[in-house]
Amino acid sequence: MYFMIDSLISINELEGDNAHVQIPNSIFSEIERSIFEYKGKKDVRQVAFAYTYILSVAILYKYCKFVDVDNDTYTQKSDIKKFLGYSKTTKTVDYLIKKDGMLEDIGILETSKDIPIYYNSKFRKDDIGDYDFMMMSEVDDDDKELISKIVKNRNYEIQKPIFLFCNDGDLGTLYDYSNTHRVEVRELVEMINKGF
Repeated sequence: MYFMIDSLISINELEGDNAHVQIPNSIFSEIERSIFEYKGKKDVRQVAFAYTYILSVAILYKYCKFVDVDNDTYTQKSDIKKFLGYSKTTKTVDYLIKKDGMLEDIGILETSKDIPIYYNSKFRKDDIGDYDFMMMSEVDDDDKELISKIVKNRNYEIQKPIFLFCNDGDLGTLYDYSNTHRVEVRELVEMINKGF
């Protein structure tokens, strides 16, 4: 858990107050509706978990911190669960986050072995990013060797937040802030520290 906080803090140190993600406004109600359909009842705790899980994944992806080269760490789903206050072995939320689980079924996340390693962003005057990611499949052999020393899981996979790239059939939230809300990295850290 603490290394994930270190990764988030390092994002704030590099990006300052501009460290944030844009989340589609519809995600919260979409999660709530899908959990209700799955369980047959409302479950506020699981809706909150799913939302903060998606938020964590979006930040880790956008700032290329699934594999944190600066801190020699990497983050797995079980680490995010622990970061969000659940035991790594808790099964009650696994149906939400597992490969082909509910969040993937409804098109919010997608499991991938191609990890974002570096990013380059340029901000236009309207503060919307123009992002270029260098993925694991594109890095040179020296970087692959460095990353293989950090990542101890040979079957390591991450979840890609689809809405960053495509949102409601249009540009994703990295490129278009329409119908989104902004969550700053420091706000996520504060939520977790307070036990959201």
